[in-house]
Amino acid sequence: MGEEHAMTTTRLNTAESIGERRKFLLGAGLAFALAALTPGSLAAQDFPNKPVRLLVGFAAGGPSDLLARIVAQKLSDHWKQPVVVENRVGAAGTVAAAVVARAAPDGYTLAFAGSTTFIGYELLNPSKVPYKTLEAFEPVCLVADQTMVMSTRTDLGVKTVQEFVAMAKSKPGAMNFGMSGFGSPPHLNMELFKQGAGIDLLTVPFAGSAPSAQALLSGTIDAMMDGPQGSINIAKDGKTRIIAVADDKRLAELPDVPTFKELGYDAQVKSWYALLAPKGTPRAVIDKIDADARQVLGDEAVLEMITRSGFKRNLLDSKDFGTMLREQTAKVAALIKSANIKAE
Repeated sequence: MGEEHAMTTTRLNTAESIGERRKFLLGAGLAFALAALTPGSLAAQDFPNKPVRLLVGFAAGGPSDLLARIVAQKLSDHWKQPVVVENRVGAAGTVAAAVVARAAPDGYTLAFAGSTTFIGYELLNPSKVPYKTLEAFEPVCLVADQTMVMSTRTDLGVKTVQEFVAMAKSKPGAMNFGMSGFGSPPHLNMELFKQGAGIDLLTVPFAGSAPSAQALLSGTIDAMMDGPQGSINIAKDGKTRIIAVADDKRLAELPDVPTFKELGYDAQVKSWYALLAPKGTPRAVIDKIDADARQVLGDEAVLEMITRSGFKRNLLDSKDFGTMLREQTAKVAALIKSANIKAE
């Protein structure tokens, strides 16, 4: 009898112990699950549940606007919510960027802009820009980029970079180059080239690539930097010649044109466009926009549209784009300081 009672008591104690352990494990699991459901992750699960604004700092019809509208349409289709492009023109795109920097950090206001807006113009005009990119924005993803190429007018009489450098050294300060805006990739690449080659060229700014190209064709300037598509088009009549590619690899469309890297010059600043969000946007929301954008922009139809706009698709995720942004900012800041470049 005593033995049976002891066994019964043991079973009851064991059952109670198992029950307590189950309660503990269930409670711990529930606590873990609730902890994982942060406000950011909850917001991402429901994102987006209303229209998203996409701010562009340049006029409708330009390269950045065309790319932004491709992104907006594809995300609208995917999210079943409108992604509305808003053009806020001014100050190399920084007017639009400032709107995003001040917006609520919830993912519903995004910037679509490029290297001139977020690096060159800001570093050359710190007093005119009401934010610091690396402190005011979260990188979402890179969408596309464009390699610059250097062209000269044919009647200048040079066929290679080496010949151009020799001519420039023979008459310091007498030759010039045109570029579309201080702090733009064409400007920065030419400054890097000048610094590496040890030559003195007069900088001639223009309000865009078209007037710069026209000046080259008319003989007003000696050289310029621009994207390959436009440069190839104006070279067809034989009045201009492409002599270098500002990249570390030759372009498929210009297989016989050497890169600056091959020639020993560190001039490889690309023009790029990307999505950025206000600082403080929940990581889960950033990750969702990043993943969705790269997914919808990954098909062949989008590749064709981006290529037609003169760019190359380059879908870098938030982490890799953030690394690229920091590295380029440091490189351009060092160039501006060492070459004493001013926004004139």
